[in-house]
Amino acid sequence: MAFTDLYEKNLQVVKDQVWLLYEGLKKYKLNPRAKDKIRLEKMFDNIFFRKTASATLNAALKRFYQNKSGKFILSLTYNNIAAMGLLG
Repeated sequence: MAFTDLYEKNLQVVKDQVWLLYEGLKKYKLNPRAKDKIRLEKMFDNIFFRKTASATLNAALKRFYQNKSGKFILSLTYNNIAAMGLLG
């Protein structure tokens, strides 16, 4: 597999997982449960604290993780904080 193909595959996986996280956050906002909070926290960590084949993508994921992880935890703790603000 060529590097660019691998990069595109990694990027698509990350995008798909971010959309799943976003959908999970929307559902959590409607019906917050402790087990879902734990699942979403793990999901966030798995998405943004990963290594891919691309140094550029790794750097972007790391930057997002460092900048947004506190806001993400707040959104799970205080359900009235809009999930959309995290990913925008």
